[in-house]
Amino acid sequence: LRLPGLFGAMTACQRQYGGQLLLILVLVEKCCLARAWSPHGHRFVNDMAQSLLKGKHRDQVRTMLHGDVATFDDWEQKTASSFPHTNILHWHRQTPEWSCSAGIGLQNQLHCDGKEATYDSILCVVGATFRKYAHDALLRAFPKSQDPLWPSEPSVNWMEVVRKYTKDSHFEEVFASKATELRWLVTLLGDMHQPLHWLREHDYGKEITVSYQGQEHTLLDFWEDVLPQHLTSGPTQTTLDSSYASHATKWSHVVPTELFRDWAREAAEVACKIYQGLEVNHGDGSRGIPKRVELSEAAFQGWLELAQTMMQRGSERVAFVLLDLIEHRRHAIATKLGRGLRHRHSHAWENFGTNLAIAVLVVPTLLYAFRWHERVGGLSIGRLLLKALKN
Repeated sequence: LRLPGLFGAMTACQRQYGGQLLLILVLVEKCCLARAWSPHGHRFVNDMAQSLLKGKHRDQVRTMLHGDVATFDDWEQKTASSFPHTNILHWHRQTPEWSCSAGIGLQNQLHCDGKEATYDSILCVVGATFRKYAHDALLRAFPKSQDPLWPSEPSVNWMEVVRKYTKDSHFEEVFASKATELRWLVTLLGDMHQPLHWLREHDYGKEITVSYQGQEHTLLDFWEDVLPQHLTSGPTQTTLDSSYASHATKWSHVVPTELFRDWAREAAEVACKIYQGLEVNHGDGSRGIPKRVELSEAAFQGWLELAQTMMQRGSERVAFVLLDLIEHRRHAIATKLGRGLRHRHSHAWENFGTNLAIAVLVVPTLLYAFRWHERVGGLSIGRLLLKALKN
C-alpha cells in the first residue's frame, strides 16, 4: 500500500481496517480512574525484572528506556496524574463484556477486532506497541500463526500513522519518545498481571468492599495497594533465574503477540478464581457475591501468595519482552547494514538448501558467461585472477 502522505495513510488505514491499530490508544479521554498496581506493586515487579537482566543486556535496556527498569515504580502514577486520559489503557474491555461462565472474549475467541477486545484495551495496546518496535523479518521467521491476535495484519507504516494521530490529538507530551512508549510497554505488561483489570463485572472490583483487620477497602484497592504492601520478600535470585530460564525456553517459540493473549487468558482465569472465592450461598439456593466481604486470615494469606505469584510472572515476562526487543533491534540494524544474523528461529539446513539451489543456477551461468567473453576477444577472467594473485 503506497502511503499518500500521513493523512492519506491514516484515512486509508481507518477505511480498510476500521482503525485497528495502537493509534487508538491515544484517542480516548474518558473512563476509569487511574488505577493499576500501586508503586509498591510495580516496585516488586520491576525489581525482579531488573535482576533478570544480566551484563550488557541491562545496559542495553537502560539505553532503550533511558533508565533502569527498577526506577520506574512510580512512573505510571506520575504520568497518569498529568495525563488522566491515558487511564483507559490499563483495562480489558470488549463488547459485550465477558463473564466467568463464558470466559474472556467471545465464544472462546480473543482478538483485537474491536469486539472481542477493544483496540485501546490493555491487551491490544501492549501487543501493538511491541509490534511497532519489532522487526518484521524476525517475526516472519516464526512458524506461521494459525490464529493471529489481529485477524488482518495492517500493511501500512505503523510509525507514520501513529505519529500523525499523536500530533493531531496533542499527545506529543504523553508519547514524546521511543523511550516513553517502551516505558508504557513495561508498565502495562506489569498491569496485565493484576487480575482484576480483566473483568469489568463489579466495576473491576470497585463495587465490592473487603473488610480485613478492622479496615475496609474496595476489592480493587485491596489488590492494588494492600496486598503489595504486605509482600516482604520475593523468591531467591537462584529460584527466579531458574524459573525464568524454564519459561523463556517455551516462550521463545511462540509469536510474542500471541504470548500476550495467553497471558491475558491466564490473568482472566485468576480473576474468576478471586471472585468465585467470594461467593456465598443465598437462602433461595442461588450463589452470589455480597457487597461487603469479611476476609479471613486464611483467605488473606491465599491472596497474598497469589499476588506474589502473579507479580513474579509479570517480572519474568517484562524481562523476556525487553530482551526480545533487544534482539529485534539487533536484526533491524543488521538488515540496514546488509548483514544477516542468526537467531533462535534460523533454519540452517533450509538456508543451506536455498543457497545451494541459487549456486546451482548462478555458478554455471557465470562460468559460461566468462568463457563466452573470452572467446569473443575479451580479457580472460582466469588470467586476470592469476595475475592478481602473483602480484
